[in-house]
Formats: sequence, C-alpha cells, structure tokens
Amino acid sequence: MTTENSPSKVAASRTPLNANRVQSVGSGLSAAPSHLFDGDDQFAEAAQDVVQRALYRHEIERLSDAAPTLLKQTSAEKALEKWLTRYASLIAAKRGLKEAVPSIFEAGADAYAYSRDRMTAAVTLLLDAAANSGAIRSDFDPQDVLLAVAASTWTFVNDGDWEERTLRVLRLVMDGLRYKPR
Repeated sequence: MTTENSPSKVAASRTPLNANRVQSVGSGLSAAPSHLFDGDDQFAEAAQDVVQRALYRHEIERLSDAAPTLLKQTSAEKALEKWLTRYASLIAAKRGLKEAVPSIFEAGADAYAYSRDRMTAAVTLLLDAAANSGAIRSDFDPQDVLLAVAASTWTFVNDGDWEERTLRVLRLVMDGLRYKPR
C-alpha cells in the first residue's frame, strides 16, 4: 500500500523536504495490511512489521543507489548536496517509522547495521568524488557528515519550520566541507 506519506513518496520526491509528506509516516504504515487478517491481531502485527521493514529497506536501497546516478547527472559537489537533502528527508520519515516499528532502529539490529553500511558507502562515494574534484576538503569522516545531518534533522523535524532549518543546516555542513584551513 502506498500512501501520500509513505517513505517511498518522501524519498523519491523532487522537493524532498515536505512536512505534509512526512508528518504521518508512522501512522500511515502502521495500518498497512491489518484489514486482511480478520481479528488475528498477532498475525496482523507480524505482517505489518514485515511490510514496514521491507519498505524501510527499499528506501535505504533507493537512496544509496542514487549516489552513483547523481554523480553521472551533475557535478560531484551538487550530487553531494542533492543526496544529503534526500538523506535528510529519509531521516524525517524515519522519525515517524520509529514510532511504528522501533525494533528497526535498535543498535545491533540487522536493519540498523544495513542502513548504516549502505548510507556510509553512498556518502563516502560522493564525498570522495567532491574532494577529488577540489570542491571540498578531504579530511572528513563520512559518518560525521551523516551524523551532522541526521541529528539536526531528527532534533527539529516536528517543528513547524523544520524544512527551512534542515536546509540551513545542510548549507552549514556543505560550507564546513568547502572550508580549507591554511
């Protein structure tokens, strides 16, 4: 079931920072297949968990697979900016999904490790390309870049101006990567 607020709609959006699309991801997903199981609540919950995990994994794959495509379409610096904006949208969607399926995000969980590995590989590809082009510095830790974007987005995703604030933080991250100390 695809809803207006599904993570796939959010991650694929041309304007990925859209509060209306990420507000109710958790509640939209939590209702996915329950009507199919006529009173078998335990089975319905298990089925919902499977569907939600599959959707989450799919969105991780879409975002990580977008990195090389973006590099083919635009400069390494612009590809990095676009990818980080999409990553921020995924983080916003994860906030709603965490309420529906908290086990996905527990440290040590397969989905958590899978997500971390795929996101780190994708952002490393983009950061390396941008550094090799001379657009950004090269003394960064890819996981620090992911953390800066994720932590700031997660902190204020429920605020009315979270989209604007996220874009400002993304500009700060990019400016920090562009800065080259003497």
